Amino acid sequence: MKIKHLIILSLVTCFAQLARISYAQLTHPNLFLFIADDLSKTDLGVTGNKFVKTPTIDAFANKAISFTNMYTASAMCAPARSALYTGLYPHRNGCHMNHGYTKKDVITLPVYLKNLGYKVALVHKTHIKPATVYPFDYVAKDSLEIYLNKTSSPLCVIFASKEPHGPHKKDAHSPDSVNIPPKWLDTQSTRNTLAGYYADIAELDKEFSDFLNLLSAHKLQENAVTIFTSDHGHGFFAKWSCYEAGLQIPFYVQSNGITFKSKKINQLTSFIDVLPTFIELAGGKIPDSLDGKSLLTLLNGETIEHHKYIFANHTNRGIISGKTYPIRSITDGKWKYIRNLCPDSTFQNIITNGRNFETVVTNKNWQEWLDNRDTWKWVDYYQKRPHEELYNLERDPNEMNNLANKDEYEKIQKQLSKELTAWMKRQGDAGIEAELKVPLRSFTKRTK
Repeated sequence: MKIKHLIILSLVTCFAQLARISYAQLTHPNLFLFIADDLSKTDLGVTGNKFVKTPTIDAFANKAISFTNMYTASAMCAPARSALYTGLYPHRNGCHMNHGYTKKDVITLPVYLKNLGYKVALVHKTHIKPATVYPFDYVAKDSLEIYLNKTSSPLCVIFASKEPHGPHKKDAHSPDSVNIPPKWLDTQSTRNTLAGYYADIAELDKEFSDFLNLLSAHKLQENAVTIFTSDHGHGFFAKWSCYEAGLQIPFYVQSNGITFKSKKINQLTSFIDVLPTFIELAGGKIPDSLDGKSLLTLLNGETIEHHKYIFANHTNRGIISGKTYPIRSITDGKWKYIRNLCPDSTFQNIITNGRNFETVVTNKNWQEWLDNRDTWKWVDYYQKRPHEELYNLERDPNEMNNLANKDEYEKIQKQLSKELTAWMKRQGDAGIEAELKVPLRSFTKRTK
């Protein structure tokens, strides 16, 4: 009798373990990720922008699992993408500056997935170095169909769009019908810039439609996980910052042939979680060394805490006209703490100083902002910020009211500051010293 009970118990345990193994692991689903370039989370129809035209993205998102608290690791192209493809925060993978290099010994997404039997393609935008560390099948946008015709499943295809990154189109959207973001000064040049940005978002939507149609034509979505996202936000107080407008990104997941229980995921999640998720979906073992964690437990309906804290960084040297202005941040979902490591310096970039660290203002937006600096406090705040910033995101999601160094918030500020310092040490982030090692760069060519 005891033996019979033991056999039954063993069978129950076995079936329970099988139930924990996702259907995806048994079938090696195709993995598709479409990533926009400089698209703010708020600038989609599905997220409430009434003026921008995104019918394809909206339709996709409405049928997808929505991640409401997905963060990029850095509001800057190369660090964001390197974190996405390595599962490591920027200082650990080595690419904490724009146009920087990932460390040669870091194992990346194409390596992991190729070892699991996948063909792995990166289409269109790259902005990652060196190619030897990222052995994707690099595919031109116009050559994707040829690639799909000659490549068998399982597939991982990352389509990295160059939209809606500037320079933006002109006269393609009405400047009168744009949303002026918080902290932005409402001027004609601002409206013209946003109108061009909106026009590029419409191009992004068409590009996404073409991508989905191509996958459908090749019947590649019958057993697949498909993701739409962006690398970081757009414009002032977003890109090149650690503010929510730059770090919070749209992230929508659809699945076919695989059933996920969740409809919406509110836990704190990060770009560093995508790689371990793909590894698990592909049937591999997730290395303990990664900073990220698989999203499958959340997708399968578990309500556990995923990350207690989300961290981010910005290294200003290495961008066009960027001088020393390192920024680090931490959030627990309710509170956001930002540390400007060199507050006596002046934050600058191509918007404020043109190319090659020019002192002559070449950006019409910025010139109009400067003309109104006596009445618009955010002009000075864009370039000169205090050592510490603290925001209550539940009450102040746009980070307008800095609560740092106020007695009633001393405890939470100290706790977040302590956690941020500990994380920087774990990451090997030397702060100002690390940034001073980055050479000032000069760029003469601007590309889309």
